[in-house]
Amino acid sequence: MKSQKHLGGMSVRIMGLVLIVVLAQPAMSQTETYWQGTVGDWSDQANWTNGEPSTLNYGDYAFINNGGTAQITQPGQVCNRLYLGFKPTDSGNGILSGTGHFFGDEQIIGSKGTGIHFSLMKCS
Repeated sequence: MKSQKHLGGMSVRIMGLVLIVVLAQPAMSQTETYWQGTVGDWSDQANWTNGEPSTLNYGDYAFINNGGTAQITQPGQVCNRLYLGFKPTDSGNGILSGTGHFFGDEQIIGSKGTGIHFSLMKCS
């Protein structure tokens, strides 16, 4: 009986240690960045409140809610989630053209507001 109690105590200690190790890991979180330009290049840091969106740290959430238009004209433009027109009074636009490539896990277009996403492609 004493060995079972000791074994149970060890299990509690091990679980406590595992919990401490898991909680001590650095937090992985998304950064929200908002378009503050009117019409401009997606990759211009100045067009965003927290810089150009990326996929580091599980990716950024990019919001275009001010009636502005982000032009995606080069390869490698990324974010975790793209919101175009998120709230009822919001609107936002994204234009993909030329050699532009956009990668994102989710695109929420006109969730409660108005969002437009254009893809302009040249065919030859």
